[in-house]
Amino acid sequence: MRDILRIIVLIITLSGYSVNAQNSKYASVDKHAISVPKNISNNPELISNYLTKPFNTDEQKVRAIFYWVANNFKYDKTEQSSKYNQNGKSIEFMLKYGKGVCQNFSDLVNELCKHANIKSVIIGGYTQQLNKIIDKGHAWNGVFINNKWLMIDATWAAGRQINGRYYNKFEDEFFLVEPSEFIINHMPFDPLWQFSNNPISHSDFYKSNFKGSMTLDFNKELNNYFLQDDFQRMTSSLARIKNCGLVNNTIKTEAEILQRNIETYELNTAVEYVNQSVISFNKWTELYNQGKGDTEEAIKLKSTTQKQIDKSYLALTNIKTTNKSYRSEINKMVKAIKQMQEILNQ
Repeated sequence: MRDILRIIVLIITLSGYSVNAQNSKYASVDKHAISVPKNISNNPELISNYLTKPFNTDEQKVRAIFYWVANNFKYDKTEQSSKYNQNGKSIEFMLKYGKGVCQNFSDLVNELCKHANIKSVIIGGYTQQLNKIIDKGHAWNGVFINNKWLMIDATWAAGRQINGRYYNKFEDEFFLVEPSEFIINHMPFDPLWQFSNNPISHSDFYKSNFKGSMTLDFNKELNNYFLQDDFQRMTSSLARIKNCGLVNNTIKTEAEILQRNIETYELNTAVEYVNQSVISFNKWTELYNQGKGDTEEAIKLKSTTQKQIDKSYLALTNIKTTNKSYRSEINKMVKAIKQMQEILNQ
């Protein structure tokens, strides 16, 4: 009777935590990728080359990158990495301190894939855990392998939090998952990263309705994404996110950040146009004050300045922002180019 009781207790204990055996398919890859030489441990390009060089297929290369990241870095429970991430030093922090939050994990995976010539994207969103929506941002990766997009989450693969305690233990289930399966617990802000012509809305995710109530020309939108510049990507993404529904604070914050980044990009572009106008205007003024206002050079310079002023005014007036600081700077620049315009018209 004592032996039977031991078996029952063992089964009950194990049922609380899933133990994942190492995937034998990748045994040789994992053995190589468990560590990298210390003398290259701060150089993403050299790390990527070391991890992927022995392998022929992109699948093996991504596995090596995924396995190394998930097994060599811990989750930063103090979120000390946040300051570095805001300053564009996400990967530097990760490699230096051996820990990070999801942004660090996904940034590092993306960087290593880039050096291995593997198409990869960083996907921001939120998650569902234990049948509960977590209203907090998360990040993972999509990789293009074997002519299709598959999902990986190196952060979750590195360990799990159970009953308030974090366990550093490699989990294999978050490697190369079909988007249709991954969506059950990983919801992207932007529906584009569901890789589907029928993505679900954020409201659908809350209802666990995974049939897909929206329509999206996925291939067209994705092809456009890789052809677009940063500004076009941000504006397109913001439109898709709004269309998908702003149903929680995390989504709203993401939309606000995108909107602010768009406005910053527009303002910086307008500032550049205004500066070009000022340079041309000052050159024309110099010629005019020297009595050379009727020369061919001055006439051409005046025409160029006029075009630049028109371009600047259009860029400034197209910025739709409620940011008081931005609005103040816009008003100052509009006033300056109007003054230049008045002088040119004299």
